[in-house]
Amino acid sequence: MYKIQLMSLARFASVMSMTIRNSSTLCAIVNKSCVFNNASSQFVKNYDFKQRIHTTPTINGYKVVISDSVPNYTYLSGVRQFFRYHCFLKYIYRGRGSLLYTYACDHLDYIGIMKNFKMADTYFSWFLITELHVWMLMVRLEAGNKAGVDMRKNVVTAMWKDAEMRKKKLGNFRGNDISKQMEELGHQFNAAIVGYDEGLLSDDQTLAGAIWRTFLEMKCDDPKLMEKMIIYIRKNIQMLDNIPVLSLINSAKVTWIDHRTC
Repeated sequence: MYKIQLMSLARFASVMSMTIRNSSTLCAIVNKSCVFNNASSQFVKNYDFKQRIHTTPTINGYKVVISDSVPNYTYLSGVRQFFRYHCFLKYIYRGRGSLLYTYACDHLDYIGIMKNFKMADTYFSWFLITELHVWMLMVRLEAGNKAGVDMRKNVVTAMWKDAEMRKKKLGNFRGNDISKQMEELGHQFNAAIVGYDEGLLSDDQTLAGAIWRTFLEMKCDDPKLMEKMIIYIRKNIQMLDNIPVLSLINSAKVTWIDHRTC
């Protein structure tokens, strides 16, 4: 009987010692969590969320990273933004996109570019020149968050409306023929955007290949013409990069680099 009681006491003592060790570990974890929570709450009090900038502060040994996506969303603000965009901003961006396309492409020296780069005076040559400049606008507007992305879509939409209207003025075409030709131009446009993007993000050799395949239609054997076009594209991309996206959206005006100076 005494042996059973001693064994029970020993088990009870071992269980209590394990409990004490676990509780001490738990307390240490809780204390660390409390320290981190206090540091985080102190950081939240001191951080100005209206600035929305990237910061990497260190608080009591803990590294806290804040990005642009600050969670400040409520149901009411979401509903307000939805109606503000679909009832107001959507149509403003549509009009701004059409104006930007008009100012950027209607004043281009199409005849001079065709002569300078030995292109035929055709509808397709007009489209190749237009899609090149629209692509450069797309590159710049892509960095403009929501407004820039909407403007980018509206500029492309304005280009397709202009292309279809010019196609109809060339002669009497059936609706199915125009739709088929516009679909082929759409495939060509998508391939051109991929090639130009790859060339812009790579080197001049890759960009020259995209120019030779798309803009010069694989008919050019003069490397000086491709060099001129590379310089022309690089200079215009740099010019657009120096313009803030909001200024480009509000002014809706672009003054391209003269191709004769390249």
